[in-house]
Amino acid sequence: MLGYVFLLTGLVFLYVCGAKFRSPIIGTLDKKQHPFQFLYHAIGYWLHKVRYFGKDSSKRKVELYQTLYPGMDAKHLFYTETCRRISIIYILICLTASVCIILKTKNQVLEQSHFHITKPPIGMAALSQKIYIKIKDEKDEKMKTETELNLEIQPRKYTMTELAKLTTEAETYIRDEVKGENVSLDEVYKPLRLVDKIPDNPYKVSWTIVEPEYINEDGTINNKEIESEVITTVMACIAYKETESYIEIPVKIQPYKWTWAERAVEDYKNMLKELEQKNEEYESYDLPSNVGNLKVTYEVKREDKAKTMVFSTILGCISIWLFWGEQVKKMKKQRDDQCLLAYPSLVYKMTLLLGAGMTLNGAWKRIIQDYIRERGDDAKKCQYVYEEMILTWHEIENGIAEIEAFTQFGKKMKLRPYLRLSSLITQNMKKGTKGFLSQLEAEAREAQEERKQMARRLGEEAGTKLLIPMSIMLLIVLMIVMVPAFMSLSKGGM
Repeated sequence: MLGYVFLLTGLVFLYVCGAKFRSPIIGTLDKKQHPFQFLYHAIGYWLHKVRYFGKDSSKRKVELYQTLYPGMDAKHLFYTETCRRISIIYILICLTASVCIILKTKNQVLEQSHFHITKPPIGMAALSQKIYIKIKDEKDEKMKTETELNLEIQPRKYTMTELAKLTTEAETYIRDEVKGENVSLDEVYKPLRLVDKIPDNPYKVSWTIVEPEYINEDGTINNKEIESEVITTVMACIAYKETESYIEIPVKIQPYKWTWAERAVEDYKNMLKELEQKNEEYESYDLPSNVGNLKVTYEVKREDKAKTMVFSTILGCISIWLFWGEQVKKMKKQRDDQCLLAYPSLVYKMTLLLGAGMTLNGAWKRIIQDYIRERGDDAKKCQYVYEEMILTWHEIENGIAEIEAFTQFGKKMKLRPYLRLSSLITQNMKKGTKGFLSQLEAEAREAQEERKQMARRLGEEAGTKLLIPMSIMLLIVLMIVMVPAFMSLSKGGM
């Protein structure tokens, strides 16, 4: 939980440190469109602190925004959009950290006096279920406990002298290790350590338990039922190739030293066995709240969902950020496609107007006026190329040189056909109008051919996109045809 607390504290600290920062851009925003505007100042502060807006990647994005939103302040747009995105991720992380803290502090264990067990139906496989119990003595509150119930290169052969030495070492090691955590083999309370390998020794060890009712194959001892000392024997066989020898080790097993908690749990387990035998024919039964003078309560532990929430939030934030980036790229592609499709029409209009005797400026203005009249107030009818033409006209009216304005028009469009058109217009202004109309007519014919090729490409892309729904439909048809056939086969109909 401390991790979530530190995370939330760090986020609050970042906000407090940057909250005093004021940007004139943020003050002009509409609060309905920017509900998290109160975070923008702090976000702007830290973005300036890390010089985010001075990076080359940020500058490229500003140029992209300028292309997508002609006539608007691209830096302003990029600044507010970046703050908006980071504010959404900030709120998401804060909410996740807060919920995780609540989940961690809230008691996740439900304590109940009875635990209902439902058996699986007849013929089904057995179920495995864990239960967590707390046991306490009703007479002595201090006496309580809780638990959970449920490859080969043959080595050199040793000489007889070496083998005898290794045998002695093996026997000594086994006698030292077999006692395990017991003080000696004369007082055995804890499991024996039945080793199968000896360090730096080729001998392999196998064991024979003389009286398995007292010692198990893994070395654990069964001393909970005995009341007095039991003397028994374990046999260790050490073998290396054809050489074998046996070590007989006597063991004195002492009665188990029960603690109160162990005895209480053992009594509870015995009660469970008896209860299972009594309820063999019933579908379900309840575990009791009392065993003798012991009171038992049960706990149902809930899953810790905090980690899942944190992982989901991180994945969600990354996905959202990537989605925003892809959205901008998609808008850029749509804008480029729209401009390329509009290019032949624009050149054709200019050719007609210039052929009718209008000047370049007059033709440019006429095209703009027709577009404004057709567009009206409907934002859906906006076209990027004509919006850029309007901006170019305003620049000329504001005193910018015509050659510079038309040159900038081609650069702002960032598309090869418009760069050619811009170059034709500027050459016409520098060298005169001779031959300009014929060049423009040739450009119109070439643009028409390019549009046909583009329409063909867009058609191929649309056909490719249709493959996915067609594949899904094919799978559905196959399912409709094959499922009844398989069902018929399973019933013996065919």
